[in-house]
Amino acid sequence: MLPPMMLLTWVQQPTWPKRDGDPDMLQRVTLAGYEGNIATGATQEYLLPVRPGDRIGARDTITDISAQKKTRLGEGHFVTQVTKFVNHRLEVVGKNTGVYFRYRK
Repeated sequence: MLPPMMLLTWVQQPTWPKRDGDPDMLQRVTLAGYEGNIATGATQEYLLPVRPGDRIGARDTITDISAQKKTRLGEGHFVTQVTKFVNHRLEVVGKNTGVYFRYRK
C-alpha cells in the first residue's frame, strides 16, 4: 500500500512552470471584492487503501459559504471546499475538507 497522507500532493497541479487554464475551484468562487484568501483549517479522511498502479483523481465541491464575518484580517466569508479523491475504478479513497477565509484586501 501507498501512504494515504500523500493524496493531496498526488492530485495537485504543478505551481511551476506557470500554466494557463482554469484556476482551482476556490478561485472560481465569485465573491465580489473578496480577493484575499487564507486557509483556516483542513481535515483528511482515508477511506480505502491506495495501491501501486492506482490512478488517483480529485473532485472538488464548494459545500458552504458563510454569511459575512468580521475578523482581524477584515470582513469576509468562510468557504468550505470538499475534495474527494477517487481511483480509476471511481471508488472514493479519501476526502479533504478545507476551510478558507476569503476577505477584502
